[in-house]
Amino acid sequence: MDRPKLLNISLFALVASLVEIARWGATDLTWSLTIPYPTPSFVRNAFPTLDHNFYRPQFAEIVGVVASLVVLLACLIAFYPGSSRYLISVNGRFRFDKFCWGACACLFPWAVFFFSEIVRNNSLSFGRSWSHAEVWLLASVFIGLQAFTEEYVFRGYLLAGLFSLSRSYLLSACLSSLAFALVHRPESLAASAIPFIFGLLCCEFRRISGGMEFSFGYHFVWNAVSETGIMPNFQWYDNSYGTLYFINQINGWSVGALYLGGLLLLLFARLCRGEYATRMLMLRGTARA
Repeated sequence: MDRPKLLNISLFALVASLVEIARWGATDLTWSLTIPYPTPSFVRNAFPTLDHNFYRPQFAEIVGVVASLVVLLACLIAFYPGSSRYLISVNGRFRFDKFCWGACACLFPWAVFFFSEIVRNNSLSFGRSWSHAEVWLLASVFIGLQAFTEEYVFRGYLLAGLFSLSRSYLLSACLSSLAFALVHRPESLAASAIPFIFGLLCCEFRRISGGMEFSFGYHFVWNAVSETGIMPNFQWYDNSYGTLYFINQINGWSVGALYLGGLLLLLFARLCRGEYATRMLMLRGTARA
């Protein structure tokens, strides 16, 4: 391997590492700093259905997400000037209509999931925070920032950078999806398969659409539904702070139906024509090296 390309790979890996260090470092620091302090009264008044123990990790997580995005943007300005907007799309422009189409596409697997619950006579109810607009506002901001940052980092910087280095879309998609799975801290190998498949699906969306807008819309709706009202994933049998919940506990078959819908979309995406292309980010890195 020639020296300039080796330097590019080292720089690429360094930036990716700094982004994740910033994310988890800021999250852990925020968590530790907020331990001795109660939730401010104005927060408790604005979000009456959220307790301190739940609000704090959500706040710490969003601080980490923002920190990682800031670090990535700073690194792009320093090492790859002019490339930040090309991580969004091939032409460097954000298309809102693609975002909407991605959001609509996500309704398919959720429709399969809800249908499976209706079939087993598991009725849907409203939680105590349903009527609190501030809960929905906070959820939208948190989920939007998180989904955008993850798409920008994993389907933007990682996928585009790996493709620039390897010229292999399949290898780039697998590696970026593997990284996406690992940063979700799965408890087991089987648990890591879920975010890995989700990452591959989002990569396919970018391959077809030429940008991250479609996958961003899909990711946003996925998180919005699974964490409605800022609630733990799939804990829809606990209405302590959720806006929607099922009377009976969600079983594994229903969650399986949800991911079956995602796998069907992944299969459909593979059958669609698409061409993944991106600006050669590493060219500027070679000049700097």
